[in-house]
Amino acid sequence: MKYQIVVNDMTCKHCQATIEQAINNIPGVENVIVNLDDKLVFVDGDVAGEKIVEAIRKAGYSPQNIVEEQ
Repeated sequence: MKYQIVVNDMTCKHCQATIEQAINNIPGVENVIVNLDDKLVFVDGDVAGEKIVEAIRKAGYSPQNIVEEQ
């Protein structure tokens, strides 16, 4: 599965690294790209979108508009 998630409250490189690390710790995640400028997170892997959203929330951010592709 591929996901695209908007994280509007991601404002700096520290935010970017925190979100990337939180998602990389989820079993099944194969690739994470965090685009700070566009406030977008791209995730590939065999993982449910809810787990990604939960990891971002636990890291202290507010994910929005998750788009799932197969």
